Amino acid sequence: MENDNYCPDCGNLILRDKKNELVCKCGFVLGNYTPSPSTGKKTELGSVVDGVGPQDWKNVTSFDERLKDLHANISFNQNLEDRINDIMRTYKPEDASDCIVQSATELFKRAKNDGMARGIPIKYLATAIYYIAYAQHDTPKSLERITKSCLGSNVGPKDIRRVGRTYKNIKEKLKLKISGYSPENYISVICSDLNLSLNVRNKALDILKEARNKNLDSGCSPRGIAAATVYIASILNNEYKRQRDLANSVTVTEVTIRNTYRKFVDKLGIQLPNTESPSEP
Repeated sequence: MENDNYCPDCGNLILRDKKNELVCKCGFVLGNYTPSPSTGKKTELGSVVDGVGPQDWKNVTSFDERLKDLHANISFNQNLEDRINDIMRTYKPEDASDCIVQSATELFKRAKNDGMARGIPIKYLATAIYYIAYAQHDTPKSLERITKSCLGSNVGPKDIRRVGRTYKNIKEKLKLKISGYSPENYISVICSDLNLSLNVRNKALDILKEARNKNLDSGCSPRGIAAATVYIASILNNEYKRQRDLANSVTVTEVTIRNTYRKFVDKLGIQLPNTESPSEP
């Protein structure tokens, strides 16, 4: 049948390569070539299978060029999954479960198929995808912790910001719906990242409760609320942390923290000691 000459996967014309295999440019391998006993004709290398003649090649500049592309595609398709698995193992966080690794691997394939790997270092792409995978599994992890877990403890703020930008880009282009964590989740994340005491965490939760009672959290991001309450609590418990450190922990700007904490301090009547640095008015 004439349909036998076309790829069952993509519909393109099936070719015969130098290994006498029936292959398609998309990478699909149909099997070994067997001459048709009905025609008894020898098929030259580069012709198509059984009855489809050279007229089908009128839009092709060179068979050698197509064959070269074909082999490249076959090799890439055969090795792609192994390459992606190696990448995800290389940058896997120590505490990542099998479910998170599997989700991250599938997401990496989607991102690569959509061309998002172009121009982005693999290490940042893999780290951002792991950050998304943790979020999809409702496991609170800060961007800083994920970045250090994937890339090593020597990463700097520039690396964390780059991962953050990559995460936002992936989320937007793939139209991912990620349910955000609550401020309580982020408070725990920040305190863990910055090695703050249980007293700071509990005080931050108390401030959050008071803010909610007065509807002060309306219109504020959960990250910004958490960072602001922890910032206030850290000062009150003499465990002062810079706004920059808090911002890096949950990927918010220092301006967001500054505006939110000032609002809470003013509306809740909190008295803070004068421990702020000149750069953080």
